[in-house]
Amino acid sequence: MHLKDDNDQVRTAAIDALSHRPCLSETIANRIVAILDERNSTKQAALQALKHLSNLPKTALDKIADCIKNRDPLIKTATINALGGRSYLSYSPDILNKIATYIHHADAGVEVGVTAGVIAAAIQAFSIGDLSILKDWLEVIALRINDGDKEVRNVIVQVLIRQSDLSEEHLNLLAARINDEDEKVRLGAVKFLERQKTLTDETLRIMASQIINLLNQREMLHSELLLRGLAHRFLLPLLLRSFKTHLAWYFRDGESYLETNNATKSRGRCDEVDIEVEMESAREEAGMPPVAVLYS
Repeated sequence: MHLKDDNDQVRTAAIDALSHRPCLSETIANRIVAILDERNSTKQAALQALKHLSNLPKTALDKIADCIKNRDPLIKTATINALGGRSYLSYSPDILNKIATYIHHADAGVEVGVTAGVIAAAIQAFSIGDLSILKDWLEVIALRINDGDKEVRNVIVQVLIRQSDLSEEHLNLLAARINDEDEKVRLGAVKFLERQKTLTDETLRIMASQIINLLNQREMLHSELLLRGLAHRFLLPLLLRSFKTHLAWYFRDGESYLETNNATKSRGRCDEVDIEVEMESAREEAGMPPVAVLYS
């Protein structure tokens, strides 16, 4: 049996191979649990394998939970992932509270062994399984959406967009992330907001302020944001903004131009769309009156 091999790499490979099986015998599962008493080199692989076993006894789960004390962030992360989504957390307040402390951290690195991966795993653990746990912690989780680490921001966005009924406050937090420097975070927020049938004026205002920066920084998004998907949501807020500060959006020779109060122009190609048709469609959806368009 390779699980008892003297070579750590051989045992780790054996554990990894077993972790891909749909079910394991109680004997094999117990042998993997026993590996949790060994060095970190094999402990992480054991935790990752146990994550996929749903019917573990409480004694095994207790042993997994004990690994959260380990100072190695990879072991902490694997431990939290192995416990996430299990009813065990609902009946183990000490472990639940320990995981919760990682969500409260001001930033990664505050405690030895607490990295962005640990924080992200803690947030993810609260978002699966017993929904009552997430309900109690959603506000705390949402407040971390501006975290300095993209991994943490991304997992929070994913948690929020999986909710069926978000408050205006949470929608506003997502709206503020459509200009995020990380593509996963940015697209997650944009695609979710695109699917919403109604958005408040405040949410639209936040989106409008963010989109100007977004378009100035990423020219390729002109046609994607101004002419498709979210166009009908952006036109009116952008028009209202133009009453207070110089803001012009126009087309010439198949290119989209956005001009702001500092006379900065950003442009993006729009070869794939019929500009006039798309503008008219977006205008009608936004409920805006017809306007004259002059070509020079």
